[in-house]
Amino acid sequence: LFYYRAQITEYMTRDQNPNDISDMKVLTDKLFANFMKSPKDAAAVAKRMLELDPQYYPAAQTLLFADLIDAANTARGNPNDPAWQKVEADMERSKKINPTDPSRGESELFLLAARNESPEVVRAHAQEYAAANPKSSLGAYYIAWSYYSAKDPERGWQVLQKALKDFPGDRRILEPVNLIPKNPKFYLSPDKTHSPFKATLTTGVNPSGNTN
Repeated sequence: LFYYRAQITEYMTRDQNPNDISDMKVLTDKLFANFMKSPKDAAAVAKRMLELDPQYYPAAQTLLFADLIDAANTARGNPNDPAWQKVEADMERSKKINPTDPSRGESELFLLAARNESPEVVRAHAQEYAAANPKSSLGAYYIAWSYYSAKDPERGWQVLQKALKDFPGDRRILEPVNLIPKNPKFYLSPDKTHSPFKATLTTGVNPSGNTN
């Protein structure tokens, strides 16, 4: 119902500039509807929401995700590209608003994976995360990802197999374990769109009440 309403709100306000809207309920709908189809459009809505409420965390996270996705698509492996400066600023804002968000580890590890050319950098941070969060599969996931990125699939597969035992039934681990045998040399291809490793960037959005 929230998604349906968000699409209606977006359609009814399709000709309005987000900067001309001050109703946070309308902007919340537009934020959700736009992110599903265009993170860049969602970023414009998120910026407006942060003007109205600088502490609104879902908007801060949406802006972070939109800029992170854009940088990953245009500047992957180029750590000095200016696009990453925007992502760093977004990350700092996010940390100030909600310093204890448990999902931040994913954003930080994916940022490293997309920005740095060296899989060793990602692996070192993933190992630190795994040591500090032994009940989370996230560290093992990115360690395995880093080995495949370094074209060391045997080590990556070993990490995934151990993670299967440590986190039985974990969907994050099961997905690459099920996909890799079907395409074992994916890591040699310049086209990474079919990689079994995917980042899961999430944030909560409060579906507000009736929207006038």
